[in-house]
Amino acid sequence: MSNQTDSVSVEADRLFQAALQAHKADKLEDAIRLYHQVLQRRPGAVDALGNMGAALRSLGKYAAAAACQQRAVALLPERASFHSNLGNALRDLDRQPEALSAHRKAVRLDPSSGGTWYNMGLVLQDLGNLDEAIVCFDKALELEPQNGKCHWDRALAILLTGELERGFEAYEARWKLPDTPRHGLPDEQLWDGQDPAGKTIFLHQEQGFGDTIQFIRYAPMVKALGATVVVSCHEALIGLFSSVGGIDRLVPKGTDPGPFDWHAPLLSLPRIFGTTMADIPATVPYVKAPSNPAVILPPVLTGSRRVGIVWGGSPTHRNDRRRSAPFDKFIDLAGHADVTLVSLQKGGREQELARTGAGALITNLGPKLEDFTHTASAIAQLDLLITVDTSVAHLAGAMNCPAWVLVPYAPDWRWMREREDSPWYPSLRLFRQPTPGDWDGVFERVNQALADSAR
Repeated sequence: MSNQTDSVSVEADRLFQAALQAHKADKLEDAIRLYHQVLQRRPGAVDALGNMGAALRSLGKYAAAAACQQRAVALLPERASFHSNLGNALRDLDRQPEALSAHRKAVRLDPSSGGTWYNMGLVLQDLGNLDEAIVCFDKALELEPQNGKCHWDRALAILLTGELERGFEAYEARWKLPDTPRHGLPDEQLWDGQDPAGKTIFLHQEQGFGDTIQFIRYAPMVKALGATVVVSCHEALIGLFSSVGGIDRLVPKGTDPGPFDWHAPLLSLPRIFGTTMADIPATVPYVKAPSNPAVILPPVLTGSRRVGIVWGGSPTHRNDRRRSAPFDKFIDLAGHADVTLVSLQKGGREQELARTGAGALITNLGPKLEDFTHTASAIAQLDLLITVDTSVAHLAGAMNCPAWVLVPYAPDWRWMREREDSPWYPSLRLFRQPTPGDWDGVFERVNQALADSAR
């Protein structure tokens, strides 16, 4: 019996090492299978259980991940990392109060771990306890100064408070993130506010479409200082940005901008200009639809409002599963007698129209929107846009067109907390989730607002 037990134990050790290797190589399905085999031979192997939970979480299988971590905590309640991992999985499930409780236990058990403080800060940030979140991030960085993600999330928390000058200074931490691509331009030519009169400043896109649309507003401010302004952006934005004042030359991202004296990433401009809540450059519109519409919307009944809808952002965005809303919620909007819905949705989510049969009720413009001049043309013909947090919301705001933006409970920093308006875009109205994941509450208010605004 002893030999058989020893043999099982040796095999469990071998499988665990194989699982660790697969996990390290990011072969997560293989790692989970091997962890499971370890647990079949050694049911009390808490490290295999905790690691399996971490692998499941990486695959987006949050409920199973939480179950693994809950079991690990039950088996070894004095292990701080298990409580912290449980908190992470519960946060993924939008169970923030429970997640916070787990993280507080982790910090009590191991206050010397920067990771436990960081994870607790993330949940506090979700819950809107921003001052306490920043304290946690500061403590985490005191213990682990090289944690680039913590520097980044600390900056986002500060921006959420409305302390823009301090927040944009901290926002330079984005360059410490391993997945932030460097601009590849000489650091000695980075513009940091020196007098640019008579010089050429090269402004370059660094993030997504929405960020670029939001911060292109600074290009005329650079021009007003006497500079020649060259802007690099994604090809889909070239036509749209030709309407932005103060840009001397536009070049597609990745192409040679020609000679320049200094360069600056677009999202460094608020820091360079010392932007505060009191002086956000919110003069709109600063982009315009083409004078000859690239897209013409079909006619509607007299007295009917054209209402555009967008229910999903980029699937690659790190917060997409929280900020994109179920399409089924938008179908109910078609029940308003004076509303004609027009979809501006792009990408694979367009298929929701066919899946639900709603294509018979909603005009699908997606296939016609080849770049942002087309989208701008469509927005200019709408009475209202209702959209989740995506680039189309930024475009409507930059055009000074009315739009209702549906915001998750834990919002992106630019939407701040609690307020229903945007200091960046005067024409936007924000509809916020009252609790994490609560789209029902959002659409209840949207439907009521549509009814209240009926002509």
